Amino acid sequence: YFPHDMRKIITCFLVAITLGLTTTNAQVACDYIYVAPGGATNGTGDINAPVTLPYAMSLVLPTRNVVLVLSGSYNYSQKITVPANTVIDGRYQIVGGEWVKNSSTTTTITITPSLETVSGTGQYIAFELSSSNNVYMKDLNIVNNSTTAGTTSSRGRTKYGIRVSNSSNFYFTRLDISTTNASGGVN
Repeated sequence: YFPHDMRKIITCFLVAITLGLTTTNAQVACDYIYVAPGGATNGTGDINAPVTLPYAMSLVLPTRNVVLVLSGSYNYSQKITVPANTVIDGRYQIVGGEWVKNSSTTTTITITPSLETVSGTGQYIAFELSSSNNVYMKDLNIVNNSTTAGTTSSRGRTKYGIRVSNSSNFYFTRLDISTTNASGGVN
């Protein structure tokens, strides 16, 4: 049995604690993979140790498959192969130590891939989904910055922002994909 005034004090105290818990804005540690300009080429890819996007692809697991990409400019010299069941989500910024989505920013990934020969054709591929089902890519600007001079087996060389083969259930949302022209073949 509490006196009436004591019940009010305890009730106010419990309400204050509840409000304090529900309005705390601390970021919950999730099992995301974090990517930032200047990220490491090895490591955990957690919120305090972001990695490069190519390295992040090697960290993707069935239980850890969401890759958050900080806004900014990224430059890579190799194709990025996206594994199955992966989400790559750009346009994040850090606000008060938290990664927050911001649609007014951009995440630009410029890739200058090497020439690959596939079935007698020359190809420059920025991102590749090969037997990669259930992939979701959103809020990215993708630039294939390769030069396409020459031919392969008398055929012109092709440039891909994203090359998809033997894959299903892939979703591309708010992507800006830029390439220059492919080269001409020889008759």
